[in-house]
Parts: sequence; C-alpha cells; structure tokens
Amino acid sequence: MRVPIIQWLIIAAALLLSASQVAYSAGTAVYIYNINATGITSASATINWSTLLPASSQLAYGKTPGYGNLTTLDSTLVTSHSQTISGLDPNTSYHYQVISVTGNGTQYVAGDFTFLTSPNIVQGMVSGVNVSGITESSAIINWTTNTPASSQVQYGTTANAGTWTGLDPALVVSHSVMISQLTSNTTYHFSVWSIDAAGRYGVSSDAIFTTLPSSAGSALNAIAVPFLASTSATITWSTDTPSSSQVDYGISFLLGSTTVQDPTLTTIHSITLGGLTPNTTYVYRVQSMDVTGGVLTSTELSFTTPVLTYYLPQMRFTSNQYTGVALTNLDQSSATIGFSAFAGAGNQLSHSSNPITLVPGSQSGILVDQLFSVTPGDWQLGWTSINSSSPLVSGFFLTFDTGFTLMDGATMSSSLLDSFVFPESLSQGFTDILLGNPNGASARVDIDLVKTDGTIRSTFQTSIPPFATYTGDLARNMFATASISPSDYLRLTASVPLVPYEFTGNASKDIAVVAGQASTSGATTLYAPQYAVGGPYDSSLSILNLDSTPGTVTLTLFAGNGLPLGNRQIMSIAGNGKIFISDPSFFFGTLPTQLTDGYVVIASDGVHLSGIEMFSDAQNGIFLTSLPLISSLQQMEILSDLASDTSYFTGLAILNPNTVDATVTIQVYTATSQLDQSLTLTVPAGNRISRLLTEYFPQLNGQSRLSGYIKITADQGIACFGVFGTNSLSVLSAIPAQPAP
Repeated sequence: MRVPIIQWLIIAAALLLSASQVAYSAGTAVYIYNINATGITSASATINWSTLLPASSQLAYGKTPGYGNLTTLDSTLVTSHSQTISGLDPNTSYHYQVISVTGNGTQYVAGDFTFLTSPNIVQGMVSGVNVSGITESSAIINWTTNTPASSQVQYGTTANAGTWTGLDPALVVSHSVMISQLTSNTTYHFSVWSIDAAGRYGVSSDAIFTTLPSSAGSALNAIAVPFLASTSATITWSTDTPSSSQVDYGISFLLGSTTVQDPTLTTIHSITLGGLTPNTTYVYRVQSMDVTGGVLTSTELSFTTPVLTYYLPQMRFTSNQYTGVALTNLDQSSATIGFSAFAGAGNQLSHSSNPITLVPGSQSGILVDQLFSVTPGDWQLGWTSINSSSPLVSGFFLTFDTGFTLMDGATMSSSLLDSFVFPESLSQGFTDILLGNPNGASARVDIDLVKTDGTIRSTFQTSIPPFATYTGDLARNMFATASISPSDYLRLTASVPLVPYEFTGNASKDIAVVAGQASTSGATTLYAPQYAVGGPYDSSLSILNLDSTPGTVTLTLFAGNGLPLGNRQIMSIAGNGKIFISDPSFFFGTLPTQLTDGYVVIASDGVHLSGIEMFSDAQNGIFLTSLPLISSLQQMEILSDLASDTSYFTGLAILNPNTVDATVTIQVYTATSQLDQSLTLTVPAGNRISRLLTEYFPQLNGQSRLSGYIKITADQGIACFGVFGTNSLSVLSAIPAQPAP
C-alpha cells in the first residue's frame, strides 16, 4: 500500500554516505549494463549492451583475452547497442569486451566476456540410433557413424534439454552410452553427438524413450522460489518419500551448473543458489534420489533475478511500532518494486499489495507492514527484501511508533555480510541485535564481545534456521554473565551472509538503529559530521580498528567555519581495539558551559577504521539517534523523503572537508518528480553548513511539505546528512544521505 507522505519519515534524521554503486564522471553516473550475446552460429554472433547515457558502439574480440580484433566503430550516440561479429571459427570460445564513448569523449569499457560458436555439423554422419536396456532409472543409447568418432549423449525431459553424459574420446564407428539416475515412468528426449579426428560433428535429431515405472512411489511437489534476490535464489520443493536434494541451473536450457548434492534424506527440500547475475533469467530443475536409488527430476522451470535488492529489518518494541521505507526512482523509465517479508520463525508472509510501480523521477513513502497479510505476533521481528527492476532506485527505512516516542532508521543496504561488527554497546538501556538469514540453509553465528584493548571478553554462539531471524539482548541473554562495558563492541562471523542490524535505546524512549559494518573494509580517514556537547545535547564516538595491528588515531574538532575547537587529541588504538569517547570535556579539558557544535576529522596512521557517532539529549531520556562515520565523499546525493510543517522539521547538513571551496546545488522535488525549489551556494573549504529546510528556502515557511525528496550536487566530494524530528524534539532521527545511483 502506498502512503502519500507518511509521517514516519517526517521524523527521521539523515547522514551517512556509503560507497557509490556506479562509476562517476563529472558528477554524472555513466555505466554499461545488460551485456549479452545472441544469434550465435558457427561463424557469427551478435553482441548487445545498454548504456545509461548515449554513446558510440564498438567491440574488441578474439580467441584470447588479448582480443586482437576490433569491429568498425559506430559513432551514433545511442543507449541501446548491437554489433555483429562474423568470420568466426566453429565450436570456438571467443573473448570480447564492449566499448562506448559518450559525447564528451569519456570512454567506458566492460569485459572480459565469452561466447562459444556452434560446431560444424555434418549431415549423415550419424545413423542407426536406438535405445536398449531401459529400466526405471537408466537406458542405453546406441548408434553408428560413417567415420571413427567420439561418443556423447545430450538428454532431458524436454527437447534439447542440457544434461550431458561424460565424453568418451575413443574414436569408434559403433557407439553405446548408458544414461543413469533417471526418473521412473518419465519420457526423456535425447540426441547423440560424435566428433571425428577432423573436428567435424555428427548430431542426431531429437528422439524419445520412457523409463519403466518405479516401486518407490515418490513424487516432486510444490516446487517454488520463495526468496529471490539480485545475486541469489532459494529453490524449495517436497517429495513423498525421504530423498536427497540437488538443483541443476544455468542461463539457458543447456543449464551447465549443478549444486553439490545434499545427501540428507528428507521430504522437505531447500537449496540456495549464490553468485547469480542481476537482471538475468535462469533455467533450473530440481532432482531428488530416494534410498532405493530412484531419481526424480523436474521439468525445466525459470526465474529472473532483479536488478537490485535491498534488505531491511523489522523489529517491534511496542505493539504500535511500524517500519516504513522512502524510495526515489531516478531512472528515465518506470521501476517495478517487489517486497518479500519473513517473520522471525522463517515463515514467509503472504502479499496483500505487492509489487508497486515508481514512475521516472518519482518518490514514494511506503509502510512495509501494510503490504502483507499478517497475524498477531508475525511482526515482532523479521526481515524484508526489496527487489527493484531498475538500478537507479535508492532510499532509506525508518522504524517508529505512532506516538512519536521512538524513531530511527538507516540507509537501505544492498549487501549481505558474513563478517561484520556492531560498534555500540550501551551500558544503560538495551542493546539488541537482529540477524536475518535469507538463505535456504541454517546459519551458524559466532559473536565475540570485544574489549577496548582488542581482546575477547566473552563469546556467544547461535544457529539461525533458513529464512528465520535471531534477536538477542547483550545484557539479558547473550552475555548475561559478562560485565559489559560501553567501550565494548561486537565482532560477528557467520557461515552464510546475513541481514545485520543493531537497536539501542532506553525503554519507552527513543531508539537508535545501527547497520552492521563489514569487518573487511574500513578507511584511514573518517568524518563525524555532527558533534555537539554542552547545553541540552550530548554526543559520543565509537571508533573501531578493523586491523589486527595497533595504530595511532588523531581526532580534531572543527567549528562550522573550519576553525579548530579545543585540543587535537592523539590516541593509541589496539589491534582489533576500540576508542570510545563519551566525555563532553574530551576536546576541552573542562565541561563546556554552553552548546559547542562542529564536526570531527578522525585520521589513523594507516590502520583501517570504522564506527558510529551517537546523539542524544544531555539526560539521554528523550531523543537518541546514530550515524555511521563517513569514509567517502560524494558529488551527488539524495535524501529520499522530507517533512516540514507546524509539527515536523527537516534539516540538512553539508560538510566540505576539502582545501578548496565547493559549489553546491540543493534541489527539492515533489513526489511526482516536479522541481519545487532550487538553491546554489558556496560551502567554503573546511566549512560545514547546517540549516533547516525552511532556512535554506524561507519561502517554505508556513507551508506543508510532507513528501518528496532532496537532491544535492557539488563540484567536488562532500558529506551530507539529514535530520528529521518533531518540533517538540520528542524524537530525532539522523539518516545518511544516499549516494545518487
């Protein structure tokens, strides 16, 4: 269900910049996608691709990754490209890369890719094809050739199905090949293939045989794809008798890939396919073998992976708490958005309204809860995936209650993690983690509670069933016997990639949402773009060393005008250790008597850092929010929602930590893609500008803006975040700006 401008986003706050998912040139995203080879014959093939912006078309190709050949340049600037290569050798693997040049002369190259030309088939080479020795699970295929040649059989339950026997390279004229592990009482199609010493192929026409009935009495039932993402899919099915589990799959009827057989004899089967390509149609079939050796094989089925998948958590601390998402489509085409939700026990929720369509340039706020048919208790915890047909959709999510006593959110993540950290562990209130398992296999998770010196205080282990969710509180159940310190953090490893989030806060008060941070990334320079102490505000910093070697960290607090505040601090950090700063006098030596506000630059001597900053009122009893420390600067960013009226405010902070001035344009768009407001300003070198939306655009004072989005562009990398809240400050939420796709 679409919610016009929902009042959950209205209270959210934004900051955090994740790494860009596209290539940037002069502030414009340009990339090559939808690359494929069609019309392949023994001597030619056609290569197709798309570009985001109009560009020329050319191919480099050859029998090795060195290519050696170029097609004629087609200088016509288009977004849909196609070039045909001819004069190729039969049954030969060719490498190719696509080359496109935009109107401003920027060249983009994608590859290395390969295709295989068709073989040189000789008519009349094969004769006398027949079948003998048919049983319920096997058959023998016989034939002759007019010249000595090898032996191989292609077979399956449909014409040209792509299961192959092993190649027998012996050059003979009388051929006999056994096919085994067939399904009983099933009609099979097959063709025979032989290659002579000159490399010529003999191929028979399609023929059929039917296996004998089986006494096993089993059957394949309820074959489905309950979970589909841009790079993975889970296949489920059932059998009447306990059997093994295996899936054959590929991008054509030839299939070509097979999962490792799970020998566990069960009637409920689930296999997850990983490493898939986004926006690609896959053909698959499931296979089960019972204790008698009888094999059941399904017909070929298919699914298409989405272009992009986001993951978000669902956790309720109160009965009237909800999760909402704000989505912005920056594509020139409409985007179809589909949702899949799984409750804590792993059961998939049925759709009540799904999918939705976002027209070009539009924005939508959606209550995830209203997209599914749920029963009481289903939404106590769980996780949701969002599939997009376009790579140019971005957004963030918020969890909130209807009384606006708690709210926070984060940028939606398109990554699952199997090694990650949670930087925060509150000494008061609660620290809960949520781990969603979007896999058809159980997940084993090892959780270390790590001290500031990098040593492990305590360890907790758990297992998460397929599609289920684990939630636990640090102090109440995971580490109930450990003396948890706020300088501790969590380091997690999992057997399969997970959806990781952490929730911290005080009972009946505001909460903060923290996404898991990959323990294999990090940066040597981080930015905390908002640091406020004194008066009614308080801030804390959690800085982690992701490396096992110790290092030195320098922290410098700057005012908004770029001048240093207080004292520069140089601190040692242990390998795998943490620096935790919660003392408001840290930079000053004494407690500030009035509000002091600025930003912090955190630089290491080479070790890789990550972390978060937390904001709250000085008594930590009314509002609370968190932001990841920023590791990369962007030239184009989006805040996918806004709220400004007599009850709610939206703020926007822009940090330019560079040594030269930045020219920044702020544009406000309506939910229907109309440009509403625009402003270009200069952010001096080292400065940070932090204002309400109504201060950037005074003409919005007294007006109600409860939907739409904000686009920020700059002539160099900057850091941005948005703040959403009630004018009474009953809640505050900071959300990282999303890098424009």
